[in-house]
Amino acid sequence: MPGRPPPGRGGVGGVFDDDYSASGYKDYGQGEKRAQNLVFDPTKNPFRVSPEQEAMLDAFMHRLNQELQRTLIYAKRPAFVEPPFFAKPVIKSVCGLLVAGGAIASIFDRVIEDRQRAVVSFFGVDVSPIIPLLNCELEFWFSLDADVVPIFDDQSQAPYTVVGTGRTTVLPGSVENPFCMAACGTPIHIKGKKRLTFNVENMGTTSVTIRAVMGYWQYWLPFGATEFEAAEVQL
Repeated sequence: MPGRPPPGRGGVGGVFDDDYSASGYKDYGQGEKRAQNLVFDPTKNPFRVSPEQEAMLDAFMHRLNQELQRTLIYAKRPAFVEPPFFAKPVIKSVCGLLVAGGAIASIFDRVIEDRQRAVVSFFGVDVSPIIPLLNCELEFWFSLDADVVPIFDDQSQAPYTVVGTGRTTVLPGSVENPFCMAACGTPIHIKGKKRLTFNVENMGTTSVTIRAVMGYWQYWLPFGATEFEAAEVQL
């Protein structure tokens, strides 16, 4: 056909394109009619509904408004990176805790109440004398309501027994330089009501003295009762 481009030379906006081929991208020259970019058609009537449909829409919008008001949505980073502005920082410490040989003791004990959230961010432990710790005679672990938190995976062989799941004989950090769990992405998230404990078992025969610190963020969730089911948006 006269005026048609050779095969393989067509394209969007080419001078040989027909009006039906991507006319919105056509490069109109001087004196040619410009393509219309209509946002709406003024010749059409606006959207109309029957009274029954309008009543249904009103009821739907009312329920949607109630649901949005009762849904907790926070534009924030995760709690272990940036806790809510109303979160309360808590630093617990203990000094002079004596743990006899063969005994089990709770270094820290804290109840996270109902409808509360907590994020354990750091901890550090010093042991005196340090020889039982170096000999893997001390096992440490976190627990929630007596259930071991499986955050530790110690694969060393203790002299008396194999290290249990969630327990460890090797502690990172100290009181002067605690191990920051939030910085390395391993915080412990707690949803109340739970009882948080940090425990130690002395499997040797020598008594040891424990000095330790632990820090966490604790915060409540506002408004009524059912809203707390959406609390995970903050985690």
